[in-house]
Amino acid sequence: HEIVNHVFAKGEGVVVAVKALEESKVALTRRGDVLGMVTHVLRSPLSLITLNAHLISKDTTEGSTRDAAGDVLLAAARMERLLTDLVDTLRIESGTLRLKRRPHDVGALVNDVYRSYLPLFEGRGMAFIVEPPADAVVASFDPDRVGQVLSTRLGNALKFTPPRAALPPCAAPRRRPNRFVVGATGPAPP
Repeated sequence: HEIVNHVFAKGEGVVVAVKALEESKVALTRRGDVLGMVTHVLRSPLSLITLNAHLISKDTTEGSTRDAAGDVLLAAARMERLLTDLVDTLRIESGTLRLKRRPHDVGALVNDVYRSYLPLFEGRGMAFIVEPPADAVVASFDPDRVGQVLSTRLGNALKFTPPRAALPPCAAPRRRPNRFVVGATGPAPP
């Protein structure tokens, strides 16, 4: 009688585990549907922002306005990448994510990220120094993903470094062009 009860209890556990797995699959499918819908809905206003920034940068003769429009375009491109990342979340979980590696200038990437973060650091009275390679260094990597990682690291440095503090220089070492160094002071991010 004890053996029968033990087997029956194990059998119930298997049924519960199978039911939980099925519920998990349904939840992942729903999440994917929501992520797809959110991405679609957010891309419409982002397209309008991008179009207007292009028009402003093309039609203005004032340098600061053209620079600001360029910054908006860079931010819009990053926002587009973040929207794509919402969808990529499912690809990561399923193991089907593909990186888009291509030859890219390391210094150009570092300078793009620097330009987008400089106003934020200056707004907090913080010194923000970047040391890109002196000469052009072309390496094979996914510039969007690497830019995303650099942005995350700089966002953490901005968040966790006290105002008016100096950050150690951010650099892309010449001898190791696929390695980027983002320094920070203050407590480490959680």
